[in-house]
Amino acid sequence: MADDSSAPMTRRSLFTLIGVAAGGAVMLEAMSSLAYAGESGYQGPIQLSGDPKGTSVLILGAGLAGMCAAYELRKAGYKVQILEYNDRPGGRNWSLYGGDTYTELGGFTQTVGFDKGLYLNPGPWRIPHHHYAVLDYCKRLGVMLEPFTQVNYNAYVHSTKAFGGKPQRYRPSANGVRSTRTGTTPRASTPAAGAAGPRTLAAGRPPFPYRPIRWL
Repeated sequence: MADDSSAPMTRRSLFTLIGVAAGGAVMLEAMSSLAYAGESGYQGPIQLSGDPKGTSVLILGAGLAGMCAAYELRKAGYKVQILEYNDRPGGRNWSLYGGDTYTELGGFTQTVGFDKGLYLNPGPWRIPHHHYAVLDYCKRLGVMLEPFTQVNYNAYVHSTKAFGGKPQRYRPSANGVRSTRTGTTPRASTPAAGAAGPRTLAAGRPPFPYRPIRWL
């Protein structure tokens, strides 16, 4: 059996070990300390200055970073060209709809059989609310977005072995599970009359993540 003790420590394996040993909160703190989970410092559109005087720039990769760089440099007057290995732009950002095809490195081709309107993002699934730069570019370039609902407390859950087989709202069920774990008594969590709507963050940013209707 091969000895993996000498295998190099990667960033991903380090964060995994921290999460296993100390929990998700400590792992997130470690990622934030190393600038891998921190909030974006983006303050608005990039303002490039200087006179390019016909300077040409070659960008490797048509992912989001490459295309944003090309977009800003071209606006500033540079001649820009992007080289991309794949037959599509977007990098890891990618959407698959019914009828799309994908050929793997081994040559096997798969055809997506989703019904009309259904899709899958095999890469990033969502855009966190604090990724201000990405959301700003989406707004400026007219990229369609939709809320990414991570949990729906008003949905129904159902089991033939619970609650007499009758469907139940998820909210009181989830509260019951929490109270069982903490030893507290569950209570209704419906908003009072006249209560404020969903909380919003600074500058009107919603507190939930988004996902694109279609990546490139």
